[in-house]
Parts: sequence; structure tokens; C-alpha cells
Amino acid sequence: MDTLHPLQVSLFDVFGGADRVALDLHHQYLSADLPATLFVSNQRQRCPGVELLPHEQYRSAWARLLRRQDTDAASPLPRWRATVAEPLRTARAWLGYTDYDWPGSRHLLEAAAQASRPVIHLHAPTVCFDLRLLPELSRQFPTVITLHDMMAFTGWCLHANNCEKWRDGCGACPQLTGAARVPHVTPRDKTRANLKQKRRIYEQSNLYLATPSQWLADKVASSILAPAIRDLRVIPNGVDATLFAPVSASEKARLRATLGLPLDAVIIALTAVGKKHPFKDSVGALRAVKQLAASMPEQTFVLLLIGEMDASTPELPNLSVISTGFLEHHEAVAQRLQAADLYLHCAFADTFPLSPIEAQLCELPVVATNIGGIPETLVDGSTGFLIPPRDDKAMAARLQQLVAEPQRQHAMGVAGRKFAAEHLSVEVMAQRYLAYYEETAGARENGRD
Repeated sequence: MDTLHPLQVSLFDVFGGADRVALDLHHQYLSADLPATLFVSNQRQRCPGVELLPHEQYRSAWARLLRRQDTDAASPLPRWRATVAEPLRTARAWLGYTDYDWPGSRHLLEAAAQASRPVIHLHAPTVCFDLRLLPELSRQFPTVITLHDMMAFTGWCLHANNCEKWRDGCGACPQLTGAARVPHVTPRDKTRANLKQKRRIYEQSNLYLATPSQWLADKVASSILAPAIRDLRVIPNGVDATLFAPVSASEKARLRATLGLPLDAVIIALTAVGKKHPFKDSVGALRAVKQLAASMPEQTFVLLLIGEMDASTPELPNLSVISTGFLEHHEAVAQRLQAADLYLHCAFADTFPLSPIEAQLCELPVVATNIGGIPETLVDGSTGFLIPPRDDKAMAARLQQLVAEPQRQHAMGVAGRKFAAEHLSVEVMAQRYLAYYEETAGARENGRD
């Protein structure tokens, strides 16, 4: 039997969690000597087997002309030129419709046709793929879709929070109006129309789905996707347990000196994505750490923000806030975690974040909000603590407990490393996906699809 050829599709090669998963899987497939390909729409690094989807090649001559001029220019594409280049796409976006204008998606059909035993794997396809091709693609080739959020079965949103409208057709979206409004390209509500179009697409498709958490799988099972599902698997996200690993006390001291971090401080790491991110409670995390520092004035603390977030000046003499900015390389993230003592994950909604896994692999106890799929990333009371969302007092209390009990802090760190290495490593994730690919391809080859 021919060797599997996984063809994955992701928005970026290096950026968010879904992109990380796709790229890590790609590296695992290459290590297993599989002829793997990862197609992306935005490429930051050069890597074997990673290719840009040729969207420009499939655009009209007029659009290519204007966009080629932009490629040669130093400034971003002016709004008027984007409108003239692709007026229909611009109008649909302005009206609030889902953007399916990723014309290079058709290249995937051609690439799969040339592979000996292809399996298509789409990551979060509603943001990087022309979903209207899904019926044709899934009829011709075994196709697996990993859902990294809820957008595939909502009219627009990544996470519905407490809204249940996705179950009966969306419309009048609470995230597009009023105090609960989150950043969006347009205030015009077309969520009901968007959901209807997705339903029509899914009804004509053969869907093999994967979710990283049981929490998301339970929602999928009662969504517009349910009638078209051939199979649904929970395959947790995995992290490189070799890169994210604990270091000795002497190496930790060396890292702190190299990174300009104080040697005697308790360093609490937090993956930062901006104060205004709709699903991250960075403000609550800052409040909790300030409460911690105020309750232990004899101890020096550092809140280490890994990622994009403005570092506000703390009002306490024993607390400083340091922001790294966006770190493109995983090695840089690992070094910051290895230099830290505790990890904090604070969110209003999340599917199955990678950062608590990375922290546990570095033997950091995790304090995280008990929301969405987060509880599936750690063992409450053993590798960390779960606290209610929007409860910075509970968060501060758990952090204080860990700081005051160094032996428990160490034991939780060791338990976290063991748990994550056994269940949430990138190798385990890749093995599970390859097994799923084999079953999906076998069903097609044996006429059971």
C-alpha cells in the first residue's frame, strides 16, 4: 500500500495556536519520512514542505495587477485600491458576510490529485480556505477537519460564550452590538445568513472532524455539523516535550541573567495578547498579581508577559511587569518559561490552549480559569489549580498558596511535566492523527465512505 501523503492547510506557518499545531504535525510527518505538505496563506519562515497557497495566481488579471503593485510597495494596500481590485469581496466583507475568497484553495485539489495516497487536513478552515469547495474536496479525497474554535458552526464568532443562538440559526449577534461588542471588520449582522450558507455546504460534504477538547466535541455534536459527520474524534493538542523541558537551578539562574530578569524574584509568566482581546482576561490577571504582591510585601515579584501587551507601570515597589513582545521562535518562549516559577492562564473562553501545556512541560504549576476546554489541559489540585472566571481574588489566593509552599510548588511542577509528557506531547498527537488518517483513507478505499 502506498504511503500516506498528508496535505494540511493553515492560515499561517507561525502565529497562533492552530498554526502551531499544524506546523508541529508537519515536522512530525517529515521526521517519519512521509511526503507531507503544509499549505499556508501567510508565510513567515522557510521550512521544507511548507508552501504558499497561490491565491494571486487564481485571481482575476485586474486584481493581480493592482495587488502586484502593492507587493512592490512599502506601504499596505490602500483601501480604495482593495475596493477597486476586488469590489465584490470588499462589499461582502463590508456587509458582514463570511469571507470565502481564498481562490488558491482550488490548488489543493490539484495537489491532492498528484499525490499517491493523499489525506487532506484542514485547520480552522473558515478563516483560511474557500469553504464552498468542501463538498467537492471531501467527495474526491479523504478529508479531516480540526476545529480549533467554534467558528465553523456559528454565524461569525470564535467563541459564543453564554450565547446559544448558534443552535437555532444565529441572528442579532450580541457580540456585534452594545457593551459586549468585540472587534470585528463590520458592525453589520449577517450571522444568520452566514450560518445558513455553512449548513448548505456541510449537507453536501463528508465530514471527518477532530476537536482538541471534549468540551468542543460536545458542542459540535449538537450543531449544524452533526448531520454530516462521518466520524468525530477528540485529539488533544500536543507540544514538543524536548524543547519545552525543565532546567537545573544553575541553568535557570543563567537564563535569568541572560534575559535581564532578577535572580531573587518570583516570576509569574503569562501569555499576553493585548488588554482588549475579547477572550483573554489580561486585566484580571494584572489585578490578581497586584493583590498577590500587596499580600506578600517582603517578596519581590515579576509578571512576565510573553507576547504582545502594553506593560503598565505597577504601583507596588515589590512588583514589576516585563513584556517580551511577540516571540516568533518557540525556543524564545521556552526560555522564558524555563526562567519562570509559576504560570497564569486567564481567559473568558478557550478551546484547548497550548501555553498551559508548555508551562507544565517546563515544570511550572499552572493557575488557570475553569472555562471551556482549559480544564482538560491540566489536573486540578495535582498539576495546578482551576479557579472561577473573572475571580481575581481566587487567582491571587492560589498564587499566594504556591509561593508560600515551595515544596507543593515543586511537586506540582514535577506532576505537571509527567502528565503533559505522557498525554499531551506532539508525538502522541501526531500518532493519533496518523491513525485517524489511516482509518479515513481506508474507509474511502474500501468504499465505506
